[in-house]
Amino acid sequence: MPDASRVLAWQRLIASRLADRGQALIRRIAALGFDENTLLLGFAVAIGAAVGIAVIVFYKLIDLTQAAALTTADRLEGLGRLAVLVVVMAGLALARLLVRYGTGDSDGENVPDVSRAVAKRGGLVHLLPVMFKTAAAGLAIGTGGSVGAEGPTAVAGAALGSSIGRMFRSGPARLKLLVACGAASGISAAFNAPVAGVFFALEKVLGNFGVQAFAPVLVSSVIAAAISRAAFGNSPVIRIPHAYGVGHGSELIFYALLGVACGVVAVMEPLGGARAGDLLAR
Repeated sequence: MPDASRVLAWQRLIASRLADRGQALIRRIAALGFDENTLLLGFAVAIGAAVGIAVIVFYKLIDLTQAAALTTADRLEGLGRLAVLVVVMAGLALARLLVRYGTGDSDGENVPDVSRAVAKRGGLVHLLPVMFKTAAAGLAIGTGGSVGAEGPTAVAGAALGSSIGRMFRSGPARLKLLVACGAASGISAAFNAPVAGVFFALEKVLGNFGVQAFAPVLVSSVIAAAISRAAFGNSPVIRIPHAYGVGHGSELIFYALLGVACGVVAVMEPLGGARAGDLLAR
């Protein structure tokens, strides 16, 4: 096997050369009179396209894993109904091994970690461990594991945004915004929901709804959704039965009341937990 230190040195060398060329390209573009907002829109288009393709690959991995799992379960005829359980356990074990030996059991790489990276590390999200953990999530989902696609796609998008930004040696302010563009693109492409991707990134990743951040995040989200729709069609990921639709405009009043009630409960729940903690402390 190749020496790990040599592989790491080569990776750093390639990253450094790419960063030099990327920074030179940015200087040339700036010399043509393009301002920061125009550059951000260009980054948003590139990130949206990259994340859209990555989400397609992620879903194809799930489909391949599912097909292989079902074929394997059919061949294990002697185990009867236990064949499905064996396949699921094998898939989870493979996913665990991929995380264990592919990332060195690194910390997190989930949505809260991305928010922490934006708040405390200037938008630094490492791509390699995220790639391994996203692949592990695809294996788990494909073999019937109880894992959702929201977290892996959002984090993978954020990591791609961070990597593209660091390739051009972006400063912390720009890098944070590019991470949000990637996260929005991941949600948008995975669930065919560009608007939800925008609000997810602005609220959960950036933590604000600044005017400067809105346009790049929106552009990247729309680009990712367009690429995803080209591959999977323009159908909703979760189809709502007609019986649960809105039959009359007056029904919206009840939905509004439900929203108010949920908001009140959401505010009361942490307050109740804090009071219970005070009582236990006494």
